[in-house]
Amino acid sequence: MATYDMSGIDELTCNKITANTYLTGPVKMKTTTISYADSTYSILLTDHVILVATDAGDIGTTELNLPAASTVEAGTVFIVKDSGGFASGNGINVNINGSDEIDGTNAAKNMIIDYGCTVFLCDGTANWFILSEKAL
Repeated sequence: MATYDMSGIDELTCNKITANTYLTGPVKMKTTTISYADSTYSILLTDHVILVATDAGDIGTTELNLPAASTVEAGTVFIVKDSGGFASGNGINVNINGSDEIDGTNAAKNMIIDYGCTVFLCDGTANWFILSEKAL
């Protein structure tokens, strides 16, 4: 088992981490913030956390497009968070690509919980799975 202390390290790049590897200290994830002005955003393979800054003055739904699951490495996780706290009034749709599915359904995930968060996991073929949904 390998243990790595991440304290004081700004960036770590690696291709694979073997099983039974543990990180201690803070872990920084690439974060992308989307405002209503960017009402449609295609999630990039380099994204990890997508903060959607909903606002009480927004009208309509923010659309996020997941990449085709077949283009994503199995085990990739995307986290989508309503950072503005107004998803119940505006909504955040997380759209799939073509015949991909989210939890066995060929339909978008509609996030309508204020400050809600949904974690998506890709299997690298045609499926996205919701690992967690959080409402505060």
